[in-house]
Amino acid sequence: MSFRDASIVVIETTPTHIRAGRGLADLLALPSLVRPACVALRKDTGTTAPTPHSGTPRPNGLNGLAPHTDDPMLDGHSDADGAPPTTRPTPAPRVREYLVGAQIDEAEAAGDELEYFWPFAAGDVGDWVQAEALWKRLLFTDFGVRRKVNESPVCLSFTSGLSYDTYERLAQLFFERFNVPALCLVERPLAQLFAVNATTGVVVEIGREETTSTPVLDTIVQHAAVFRTRVGARDCEVYLAHLLSSSQSITQTLSPPEAPLSAEALWEQLLKLVQQLVREGHVRAPVEGEAAERGEEEDEGLTDVAAALVAGKEREVVEAANRRKATDKRMHAAADRVMEEREREIAALDLVTLDFGGRQVRLGKERHRFCEPLFDPSVLTAVDGLRERGGWTAAEWEDKVLGVQEAVQEGMAKLEWDKRRPLWEGVLVTGELSNVKGIAASVHARLQPYMQTEEYDSAVPGAASRVLKIPEYFAEYRDRGEANAGFLGACIVAKVAFADPSGKNYVSKVDYNAKGPVSVLSNSPSLF
Repeated sequence: MSFRDASIVVIETTPTHIRAGRGLADLLALPSLVRPACVALRKDTGTTAPTPHSGTPRPNGLNGLAPHTDDPMLDGHSDADGAPPTTRPTPAPRVREYLVGAQIDEAEAAGDELEYFWPFAAGDVGDWVQAEALWKRLLFTDFGVRRKVNESPVCLSFTSGLSYDTYERLAQLFFERFNVPALCLVERPLAQLFAVNATTGVVVEIGREETTSTPVLDTIVQHAAVFRTRVGARDCEVYLAHLLSSSQSITQTLSPPEAPLSAEALWEQLLKLVQQLVREGHVRAPVEGEAAERGEEEDEGLTDVAAALVAGKEREVVEAANRRKATDKRMHAAADRVMEEREREIAALDLVTLDFGGRQVRLGKERHRFCEPLFDPSVLTAVDGLRERGGWTAAEWEDKVLGVQEAVQEGMAKLEWDKRRPLWEGVLVTGELSNVKGIAASVHARLQPYMQTEEYDSAVPGAASRVLKIPEYFAEYRDRGEANAGFLGACIVAKVAFADPSGKNYVSKVDYNAKGPVSVLSNSPSLF
């Protein structure tokens, strides 16, 4: 059977966020719901959440916890003398005990002490009860889907490289717990490429904690060449906050002498300032090879303007006008020229004034160093004490070795030459920092040396390669970067898949009842 576009639910699940929408219009819209992929648990509930894991859950449904047995020795809870335990273990929390979305905000406002969990942080499903709580809240509370008469098929875009067991468990969860009439699973890198009107290319996703390079060749994700490096958006935020902390004017604005902040509070304010800078689009990523030259040219231009002003050019203009007793029009024209010179001077300084917490904070060119850790993690790791301030473990700190361009090359090197060549022709940069000005061009420029080694037949090595972007005819996605490419691509898949009952691009309720969870392995676009 086919489904009405208005009833289709599209869910994109990333390690840090969930983007979702219900109903597909002719002009595909932005997600109507975007929330952190996080759940919380009150610490006074009397339950203990299991430690998140990345493996397949046990059949008992307790998320990796061993089942209770009558034998205390087998149960792992006995006293040293072999006597039965005096207290029973704390039960694992149930789905309804987890707080999601607005519930977390309300609990925080009430002053409740919460414990936070990110079930998708490792890329896989770390805890199935927490995952169910997130999706259940989305379907039945936010979108008003009725469980008993559920007429809303779901297209779920998820991380690539999941095991078959995870695919089967996803099907089991959505059909048996949510009673969906149909389910379509698509890998997120593939959906992201569909959004930019491509079926082949390299998807570079800059996440919160890491950056992932995923080659896709003719709609087939090359799992053997997927490569991750432990640099992401948080590294950039911490690095720029460190740079701003050395600016006396900024620190005094945030922590004035009459009301000084503690070192920890000042650091938190600097991080929030950086996040606002990025959110409002005041940061850009310079293209390699052009950044230094452009900076030197701008500095020279500024020096010339300043020298002219110091030499009295403004005074000479005014005195000459007075001597000639020019008309008011000519005097105004001279003043306009002076103002233009001053505006050019300010533009050369590249200053921006930010309204931050009721204070006016002025920042200069140093804010454009935001993206440096992505391409050279050593600028971050070379700073003493920054690991502790950023909250990284020693193992995570040691993993910050490869830049984004090196991670892409490491993954591509695992493929045969004849596969690498067409993959280089399209590079899509997406993720949390895709709205940073010039980030896609900056990544692409740093990949050029690796493309040149592939010995293109073109007269200019790498000339066939291009940066992939969401087409302009998706009006609502225009000028928003490619962060929503995964959701847009999932909408495209849903619109095509659910309109063709004979296409076997989704699992229907009938298929699931006949074959069980294994039916998803033969009816999923990601597993063809």
